[in-house]
Amino acid sequence: MVKDWVEAAGLVMVVAACYMMVVPI
Repeated sequence: MVKDWVEAAGLVMVVAACYMMVVPI
């Protein structure tokens, strides 16, 4: 169960990082 949360958090971090690189604030 914890592994699922870790994987989900990692995916969110990757998406957020890509979004920040594509759309600079």
